[in-house]
Amino acid sequence: MIKVYQTIIRFPEIQLATRDAHKVRGFFGNLFRMHSPLLHNHMESGRLIYRYPLVQYKVIDGTPTLMGLNEGADLLTQLFLKINSLDIGDRSYTVLEKNIQNRVISIGLSDELYS
Repeated sequence: MIKVYQTIIRFPEIQLATRDAHKVRGFFGNLFRMHSPLLHNHMESGRLIYRYPLVQYKVIDGTPTLMGLNEGADLLTQLFLKINSLDIGDRSYTVLEKNIQNRVISIGLSDELYS
């Protein structure tokens, strides 16, 4: 089994459409552009970094959600307290509540069938 560090940040008081996930990515990619290419998968030259994204942006059940794996998990933990607002599309949302969850998950092969 391989151990993977995972950080999940949720903004439960903000409700978005699932189709707005790319806007969440754009907002955080621009806000923290200078912190790390892990947030937007582009090198300083603008060229793409081809790898599995270690920071992912999702809208799950209407809630904006950030997920980081390994180095991405560490990065999201460092930036957590700096997130005070979200500008998504033409709206600005003040962040009054945010949740962070850090955990270690194991991944690997199994003889069992999961659904």
